[in-house]
Amino acid sequence: MNLRNPWIRRVCLAALVGSSASLLGCATGTYTPPQAAAEPPQYERVVKKSFDDTWTSLIDYTSQAFFGIDRFEKASGLMTLNFGSSEPARFIDCGHMKAQGAAQSIDMPYAKYVNDRFGAKLDGKMNIVVRSLDPKRTLVRVNARYIFIVPAQTLPQIPSQTWTFDSGGEATIHVLGATAGTSPTRTCRPTYAAERAVLDAVSK
Repeated sequence: MNLRNPWIRRVCLAALVGSSASLLGCATGTYTPPQAAAEPPQYERVVKKSFDDTWTSLIDYTSQAFFGIDRFEKASGLMTLNFGSSEPARFIDCGHMKAQGAAQSIDMPYAKYVNDRFGAKLDGKMNIVVRSLDPKRTLVRVNARYIFIVPAQTLPQIPSQTWTFDSGGEATIHVLGATAGTSPTRTCRPTYAAERAVLDAVSK
């Protein structure tokens, strides 16, 4: 490969989102999309407690966990949280990336890869609705919106790229500079770690 050719050098140095390249040569690899869950995701649950006890459990947990409370109103049974993470692969599954270049190799979750290499950030918002069914049963429904952003790169100039999806959904986008041998798209969906954390906490 003639790296003196300016066009080839630009491709090899692009190293954005899908690629794993170095000054010593372009990488090749494989990308595996997230696999379907063995069981349908759960983001609502009937808790065998009164509304008051369930609400107290929710406040106690969220005020000490990784969530930030935007607002809450007991009378309406609504709480809004925000969450993000320096470890986005905990909360979202964007598949797995393997790549081998002249000077490096990677083998890790794709969300971790773009977080470590390109500074990708996860911005999560969660609405929790608590409804009394009877004096000893309460319905808790959790719905999160995930916004996963790879910021713009300056060398070369590449715009930011964003995945936006909700609990129960997913997002697929075309990426720029996809590693040779991989598809041009990347898919992200929830791991449901955030939703499960809330439902498990209020169920105790």
